[in-house]
Amino acid sequence: MIANRGSFGAFPEHTLGSYSSAYNENVDFIGIELQLTQDGHLVTSHDACLKNSTNIEDHSQKFEERRKSLNLGISNESCSNDFLIHDFKLEDL
Repeated sequence: MIANRGSFGAFPEHTLGSYSSAYNENVDFIGIELQLTQDGHLVTSHDACLKNSTNIEDHSQKFEERRKSLNLGISNESCSNDFLIHDFKLEDL
């Protein structure tokens, strides 16, 4: 059994709780998706964009120059008027 992004429904995806819960459920594999930050750190996130999984809009005035719309070429994923993880340093995230 594969727990994609951790334990489904028990915890927010890609969190320590989600991974621990999946491990405790004796899954065979845990699917972890990684994104690279601007300063070279790996973070776990399914999306390369930030609007759907963070509160970036609450801080958008600080980062407005980083807002983009583009097709990422990854499984037809696109970001419309959004912010990309790779445009931020780990400290900013």
